[in-house]
Amino acid sequence: MENNKSNLSYEESDRSLYEELKVKPSSPFYNKNFAEIFYFSVCYAYSKKLVLKKIKKKAPNIPISALGEKFNFLRALVIGLKKDYEILYEEKKTHEILEKYAREGVRAIHREVFKENGDFLKKLLKEVNKSL
Repeated sequence: MENNKSNLSYEESDRSLYEELKVKPSSPFYNKNFAEIFYFSVCYAYSKKLVLKKIKKKAPNIPISALGEKFNFLRALVIGLKKDYEILYEEKKTHEILEKYAREGVRAIHREVFKENGDFLKKLLKEVNKSL
């Protein structure tokens, strides 16, 4: 099954996006670690049904152990996507799926937080309230 000593990867060219989300006080991810940003990015991309693209150059810098119990939720998400729990026995495929979602999610989040007008948190709360 899953080796908690292994790492998940992000697109190497996206490091600056993670960094900016982490260090800018105007970011809702201020002072959060990359693992937390990765987790939210996967969830965001999944919920928005973003189109996934292949990662060109991986940076394996997200320790699975840093996600704690959140990693189990991500694994459940992959089972739901593939409609088969057997995917969990294919660690590399499981990681690739999560990494693709994180890639698209972090790019969309960064765009929302820093490039577009409006408050990301307000937009997100509005979306959540619509779905309730």
